Amino acid sequence: MATIEEQHAAQVEGMKREIAALTSDLHQRNLSIASISDKAATAERHLRDQNEALERRRAEVQVICTIVTLMLFTDMNICDLSLDLSFPFMCFWCPKCGESSC
Repeated sequence: MATIEEQHAAQVEGMKREIAALTSDLHQRNLSIASISDKAATAERHLRDQNEALERRRAEVQVICTIVTLMLFTDMNICDLSLDLSFPFMCFWCPKCGESSC
């Protein structure tokens, strides 16, 4: 039979192995969390860059639409070009020919 000291030593050794395994698992989880955090930060930067690019493009389109509108209302001869300048988000009316799109 094993003595009480041997049993105690075996229990302590088992606890040490369990602590080592838990420490290893914790370290692996920390690495996984760091990796996921890095990937999330990269994705966030990418989305922010895309959003800024889309905002610049939206501003460019808005400027172009304003220029086209000004051209339509300041130079009515544009109606003579027979261009279809109707946009799904804008409706132009030409006082020269009375049409909603020239």
